Amino acid sequence: MSSNGTSTYTLRDNYAAGQASNAATGTIGGNQYGFVDTYVLNLPTSSAADFEVSVNVCGAGTCSGVSYLTARLYEYTAGGANNLTVGGIGPPTSGLINAWSATNTSGSFDYTSFNSPTLAGGEYVLQIAGLAASGGGGFTGDLGITAVPLPASWPLLLSGLLGMGGFGLARRRRVS
Repeated sequence: MSSNGTSTYTLRDNYAAGQASNAATGTIGGNQYGFVDTYVLNLPTSSAADFEVSVNVCGAGTCSGVSYLTARLYEYTAGGANNLTVGGIGPPTSGLINAWSATNTSGSFDYTSFNSPTLAGGEYVLQIAGLAASGGGGFTGDLGITAVPLPASWPLLLSGLLGMGGFGLARRRRVS
């Protein structure tokens, strides 16, 4: 994963010929998969904001040689227990936020995407799964993390803005 700037990241993986291909590991929603990439997201705990996570894999047709793409998001720790499933598709014990997304086929490429509900700070697991062609392939995806102000922070924000406006008016009167 690489950073594209504030709150946007690129997810990318490439598979050589025969890697993660037709010798599929199993099925997700009736579709075969040969690879599962697992990312752990650590969203800061803050009293001022929650977060929304958006995932878009191959949405711009930038991928080749991959099919049956799907993604899911769940809590890293749930009920005091480690909930991480690395390299597998087993269900997390609890804390599932977004189940495996639907695979969408558009022309010659597959893509998948989802937007999470609002999340509190903490650790989350993002998994992307799919099947690579026998000749190899790869995917590129975008991960967006957006801070959403909490309702309790609105009065503080508004009072700060009003205070700045009052300061600007007082300064303007002194200059005149």
